[in-house]
Amino acid sequence: MKRVLDASVILKWFLKNRAGEEDVEAAMDIFRRVRNDEDQTVQPVHWCAEVLAVLAREEPLFVESAADLLDEVAFVVADSWHIYRRAAEMSATLNHHLFDTLYHAVALEHGAELITADKKYFDKARGLGSISLLG
Repeated sequence: MKRVLDASVILKWFLKNRAGEEDVEAAMDIFRRVRNDEDQTVQPVHWCAEVLAVLAREEPLFVESAADLLDEVAFVVADSWHIYRRAAEMSATLNHHLFDTLYHAVALEHGAELITADKKYFDKARGLGSISLLG
């Protein structure tokens, strides 16, 4: 299966013990599949910066080990002007942040499924297809 994982899913790998964190087991199952190369994962260029930015703010002690682990993950990075254009159009249409629509544009352009834990974005964007809510 080809997937795109947004930051809301990847962050659960590192914030799994945070109070109120939901769908951690589903996120950890995806992590195991990624580590075992069972699924192909395609990501937009900003994915790692977004994840590390949140960790640096919320759990600064995790940043170095998280960066090391993320460096080992075999993600394909998709970067093209076509993706940026599509994401920008989606951002304007959905009235939503471009960083979120970039994940979705990659999924649409690469025949992949975006997995997100962001219910607000999911509710706005599900009509575009190629998106699933974690859990």
